[in-house]
Amino acid sequence: MIPPEHVLRFFISEDEQLDDLIILHHDKFEMCTTDKALYEAMGSIKEYDQFNKPKLAKFLEVVKILPEEKKILTHERVEQLRKLALKKRNGKI
Repeated sequence: MIPPEHVLRFFISEDEQLDDLIILHHDKFEMCTTDKALYEAMGSIKEYDQFNKPKLAKFLEVVKILPEEKKILTHERVEQLRKLALKKRNGKI
């Protein structure tokens, strides 16, 4: 299950490990996320982000989207997701 902060990271940053997992190894793993996670990630993209539209198409091609009840996306939640998505990592997703 891919959480919203990883969905956002995939769309707006260069994360070789995450990119490889989704783009190259999608046939080895069943990857899922929720429509809520996708909604939160898409709603957290800023105008100045380097949003990669082909990554969105690939994501929708290989990741199973499961329904989940959504809430209104607040500015606080956007900032929380962006902080998680853009923080430095220690080799793990």
